[in-house]
Amino acid sequence: MIKIFYFFIKNNFCRFFKRKSYVEKVTEFFDHLKQYSPSSSDWVVELERRAYKKQPEWQADADSYLHGLVAAGALSTDAAASCRKHLTPCISESIRHLILWPLAWVVIIATMTVARLALVANQPFLIVLVLLTAVASGVWASMRPSLNRYSNSRKRRWDKPLVVAVCTILIPVVIYEFTETVGFMVQQASIKQFNADRSAFMTDPQGFPMLHKLAREQYGVEVMLGDAEQSWAYTTLMVPGASVASMRTGPGYCVLNFHKSNVLNGFKPSSQVDSVTWVQGVMMHEFAHCLDGSRDMPAFGQKAVGVRSVAPSDAPNVKDIQSLVEAGTRPTTQLWGESVADIMAVGFWKLAAPHAAHELAAELRQKRADAKHDTTHATMCWIDFANQATPPSSTGELFEWADKLRNQAPCQPMRI
Repeated sequence: MIKIFYFFIKNNFCRFFKRKSYVEKVTEFFDHLKQYSPSSSDWVVELERRAYKKQPEWQADADSYLHGLVAAGALSTDAAASCRKHLTPCISESIRHLILWPLAWVVIIATMTVARLALVANQPFLIVLVLLTAVASGVWASMRPSLNRYSNSRKRRWDKPLVVAVCTILIPVVIYEFTETVGFMVQQASIKQFNADRSAFMTDPQGFPMLHKLAREQYGVEVMLGDAEQSWAYTTLMVPGASVASMRTGPGYCVLNFHKSNVLNGFKPSSQVDSVTWVQGVMMHEFAHCLDGSRDMPAFGQKAVGVRSVAPSDAPNVKDIQSLVEAGTRPTTQLWGESVADIMAVGFWKLAAPHAAHELAAELRQKRADAKHDTTHATMCWIDFANQATPPSSTGELFEWADKLRNQAPCQPMRI
């Protein structure tokens, strides 16, 4: 077994690390040339000097020299072919091209993939992208060493333009179709995984049914669990407003966008806290957003709005539904909303798991503190305040308790 492994390593990996350098390739070519044509002239000596200095067009001159030897009968056709075989490796790309071209293809394919999957009906952008890909394909093909006229004397003059034209047309088509096919397959696999996760979460008594029952019986609110068409993109794709868990408010109901697997992967606690209780706390956090935002929204056909979900510093500017929505985009109001949601999660843990509540709250606080650039979730001050407060008597009083603590806490959004 060891011998087989050694043989595999030697014949596959060692080749990569033992690649011949440019100087070694040039030396081999001229040694081979001198073997068939021992009488070396001053011109050949000068050609060799140019080769070692990497001066341009020396390979073309070497190929012309071989043609001349064959025409003069000083070199056989087979010998010339053997010499050209050693000349071809000398036609190597620069390190810059070896690095930049792979990076360029990565950028092109990645951009094409994102454009095909994430952009809707943006035909002008796709057309420009395909044209740029065609140009890059043509340039790349024209720079292939194997297409140089001196790399193979049997190639006709129209071989290179033909290959470049084919690459210019074929490569963009292949990339265009390939990204769509692969993207579609990945998308369908992800949606299938989301549906399986959702089905399990819907039937788990400790999962969504817990929140659905609590919201209906104790708050008179209907909460729905979003399906793939409603929630898959929001919980899976890197799009603005996306999150592994979020809440969307509708007329008389709220939709929970939730992907349990992604929650446990992307918002996983560092310590060994109970994952079921942790996920329930995340759901209660989102339910707080439902209650907080819906009470300020006007009923259908009405214009009056509330400001209880708006940060005190932003509330004076709220006059109508448009200004209410605009206030919701400000960091201060976003932090104000996240604070009551985290307080409600802490309060729920105090009631549902009193012996583990402190550790769960500490985990939540650590998650918020670690996300230094996410200032709209910097709720550490409110979490500390809620962790020290006496919990409500029942889950039916949780939101009222959380809303009260949010206003009483010595924490202001503009000071965070």
